Amino acid sequence: MEDDWVIDTGATNHITYNIDSLSDAINWPDIPPVQIPNGETTAVHALGLIALGKRLTLERVLGVPDFCFNLLSVSKLTRDLYYSLTFWSKFCVIQDLPSRMLIGVGRERNGLYYLEPMKGGQALSTSNSVKANLWHRRLGHLLVNHISLVPNLSISFDCKKTLFCDACYKAKQTRLSFPIHLNKTMHAFELVHCDIWGPYKTKSFSGAHYFLTIVDDYS
Repeated sequence: MEDDWVIDTGATNHITYNIDSLSDAINWPDIPPVQIPNGETTAVHALGLIALGKRLTLERVLGVPDFCFNLLSVSKLTRDLYYSLTFWSKFCVIQDLPSRMLIGVGRERNGLYYLEPMKGGQALSTSNSVKANLWHRRLGHLLVNHISLVPNLSISFDCKKTLFCDACYKAKQTRLSFPIHLNKTMHAFELVHCDIWGPYKTKSFSGAHYFLTIVDDYS
């Protein structure tokens, strides 16, 4: 589509082929040419700003009319705007790193992640049917009552139902302190403490579903 923006981890700068969409554009003849994916270099005709939403304004966007795509540089977002991007198989989420506020959403199409159209600072794909527990995981396991305070994010959930998150329960669970014991070891490997945990639904790179921890009491 004409206004599609590809979220590109390989692009070093934001690039648009539509120079008319640039605001405060300047024609600077000293801008070096850019290298496009086919290996060729092409001239940059302008440099300016583009607002893709209420919270997403791109600075120093290169206007390259000979190019065929609009590229959103991941490195520029993370370095200049302090945004974080989290990628999944079908979508990605752009957040403000300090506040974890949602900035934008990208959708995977044919192997590329495209920025969803923004309207009033909100991705059009964010619908009322999105469940709170889904956004709880997307936003770094944020509390439900905090999710409901995110501006321009419409969420459908039942406040009377307890949000179940397996990772949160395991991370926040507590236990009683260990009882005092009189075991005194004098040498390494005289007493070894072992603990096995699992199985976990996601296997490790080596294919393991269990984790074994071994601690030597003496050392």
